[in-house]
Amino acid sequence: MVQILDSVENMKKGLRSFKKYVPSELVLQLMRMKKEAMIEGEKHYVTLFFSDITGFTSISEKLTPEQLVENLGVYFDGLSRIILRSGGTLDKYIGDAIMAFWGAPTPTVNHPSLACAAALQSREFIKTLADQWKLQGPPPSSLE
Repeated sequence: MVQILDSVENMKKGLRSFKKYVPSELVLQLMRMKKEAMIEGEKHYVTLFFSDITGFTSISEKLTPEQLVENLGVYFDGLSRIILRSGGTLDKYIGDAIMAFWGAPTPTVNHPSLACAAALQSREFIKTLADQWKLQGPPPSSLE
């Protein structure tokens, strides 16, 4: 019994370590598919998604660190949910940008359509979010 508990604990530690370098959803997909992660690559046709906040540097200079972190959290959370709901895989967050893809590790025939639908939903989310932030008013004058 102790050996089984040790094995389970070692597996948990290994997964936690792996998730530091690979998106957790990808780890879960590999586990569901009973595939081993390998350094070698596989050829797949995929659809990529990149999102970046226009004028982020100027925006960030006008916000307090707390406002910036809160706004980025709302932005990343909203877009991430849209991507995951549409079957996309979050690859990484790069500063204020998001990179995602559809069509791997599980091949999906309609991945371009799913990605386009997610992109359109993302545009709507961003427009709504921008309108909400405008209603909050400008940042404190001491930051301008």
